[in-house]
Amino acid sequence: MREFDELGFSEHDIKFLEAHGLDTDRHMTTNEEVQKLFNAVLDMTEDELHEAMERYIPMPPMPEVVNPAVYAEYQEKRRIRQMLIFYPTVAKLAEEGNWEEFILRVSGIYELMPAVFRPDGLCEDAPDDIYRKLLVACYEHHGDGLLSVCARITDLPRRGAEALPPEYADADVITVYRAAEEDPEDSAESLSWTIKREVAEFFMYEYDKRHARYLLEAKLDVADVIDYTDARNEAEVLQDMAVYDVRVLDELDE
Repeated sequence: MREFDELGFSEHDIKFLEAHGLDTDRHMTTNEEVQKLFNAVLDMTEDELHEAMERYIPMPPMPEVVNPAVYAEYQEKRRIRQMLIFYPTVAKLAEEGNWEEFILRVSGIYELMPAVFRPDGLCEDAPDDIYRKLLVACYEHHGDGLLSVCARITDLPRRGAEALPPEYADADVITVYRAAEEDPEDSAESLSWTIKREVAEFFMYEYDKRHARYLLEAKLDVADVIDYTDARNEAEVLQDMAVYDVRVLDELDE
């Protein structure tokens, strides 16, 4: 059992919990326990899984969730529970070699991605072409915010011209664009760029969750293209530390 402050709960949070009669000793699942549960869950019945989650991942009572500290606990435990519930299904698909269905399931359930892409995770069993397809599919479906996915993307062999639309078959260098929150000098660290300026302009000016400050243009050698996807209608080019001649086309006030 770990104390709340070891999980980022502040002294103020703990005082709030105690002042309202909340349980500051409620069990918090350790990484070691989660790893053991991943292994054990494959042989559990549905009832056994439910019992294990109640024992090792007890959820806070809903009235307590109004407190930010408890809400953070609720979110983390909900994520772990979702991983454990869906994990046996995708593990079976991997064992059967049903990789197309495996990709659909994993990319469609965000909570599964950390489990599948952990060291020695199920992704390690996939053939190379499936592994790439899985990574890109997960990246497209919110995996772009997961370090475990992004780090594996950067390690992929570069597809270069074969990844791009046919009109770029003879190109050595392409122009790419990005609506960036980060400073321009740091933009090469960002994986996602687009070959369509209008896509970057949409995220710069029209996106309802807009967070971008800079509209950027850059050059990218085709040989450095990791992959390309248009699944989100964003003509998205994936690269890693390879764009150059970065130019600010527009800048918005903070």
